[in-house]
Amino acid sequence: MAEKAIDFSISKVWIVGIATLLTALFIGLAGSNNAQAARVDCGTFTVLHNDRIKNVKFPKGTYDISANKLNCKQAVKLFQQFLKDPDMILRAPWVVNKNRKFARGKGSRVNFTATPTSGPGPGPTPTPTPGSHVVCPATFRVLHNDMINTLSVPKGNYRVTLLQKTGITCAQTTTYMQQFLAAAGNKLPKPWILHASVPSFIQGKGGPGFKIKRVSA
Repeated sequence: MAEKAIDFSISKVWIVGIATLLTALFIGLAGSNNAQAARVDCGTFTVLHNDRIKNVKFPKGTYDISANKLNCKQAVKLFQQFLKDPDMILRAPWVVNKNRKFARGKGSRVNFTATPTSGPGPGPTPTPTPGSHVVCPATFRVLHNDMINTLSVPKGNYRVTLLQKTGITCAQTTTYMQQFLAAAGNKLPKPWILHASVPSFIQGKGGPGFKIKRVSA
């Protein structure tokens, strides 16, 4: 009888322990789901020319990106992929509505929205002259500490300067920076070359480029 009582006590300990573990796991998962469900403001994205994704138009200009159950890198990368599709066909399972909300299936909570900004888009790029650099009129916002190749890019606002005789515009540098920061493994896409000491980015050997400088947190 004594042995049975001991066995029963041990069983109760195991049951209580397992129940406690399952409760903690459930609470942890619920907290994780609530955190993932929070919509995240990802800053602005520049569409360089009038475009269309499926039957939804995306006029040239800047868009506020917000994401739900996606991080900002994922949302920006998906938007870039959708805009680059030569057939302008949104690939399944993704869908888009008239409010420019993209979802991974109808009614999915995995989604992001591209909303046209109410303010004016980036102004015209000043014409570079030989021997001069051109400071872009707007700053670029990095939302969190990041890396591009070996270059550390802390969270903050950055001034962008076009290099001498550049063949790119200030609006294009915004999109390039978004691509660099969203790249898998923080690897700078080809044919771009990083000069980390400046820091600057050159579009291939001898090509156009731009440099960045953090001006505020």
